[in-house]
Amino acid sequence: MTIVEYILNKLGTDIEITLKSDLVIFRSGDAFEPIAPVVYLAQQESECRVLAVGYAPESSEKFIRINLFDGEGFNSENFDKSAVLEKFFEYGIIKMMGRSAFIRPRVRLVFGERISKVFGGYEKMVLMRIIGNTGAREVVFSPTPQVG
Repeated sequence: MTIVEYILNKLGTDIEITLKSDLVIFRSGDAFEPIAPVVYLAQQESECRVLAVGYAPESSEKFIRINLFDGEGFNSENFDKSAVLEKFFEYGIIKMMGRSAFIRPRVRLVFGERISKVFGGYEKMVLMRIIGNTGAREVVFSPTPQVG
């Protein structure tokens, strides 16, 4: 381990994400945020934008409800499901560490139950890419929760 890696590990944030089909739990130290794996998108002709994550929006706009882990497809010319999933994880990570984090977090993924039917067996590769895109410096997989 280099001195830079040592400093990053000491000063960086560890975030644990437990994935279940009906709930995703973001945890960092003593703080945790359970979020339903649901994203609400505004229904517009030119683009889809995220209205709410985890809960129904309090808006009069028409919206599309996307359940991320239901295994069903999502048809939109403006957003694909991986972009929506990326926004979901970005939201959870920002809730855990704030927008102005100096050092990107290390993320540990725990599968609370198998969600292979959603990703067709490629869940580790897909999630590593998506969470890496949200700003994680490292993504590791764990069979049991460890952050606490």
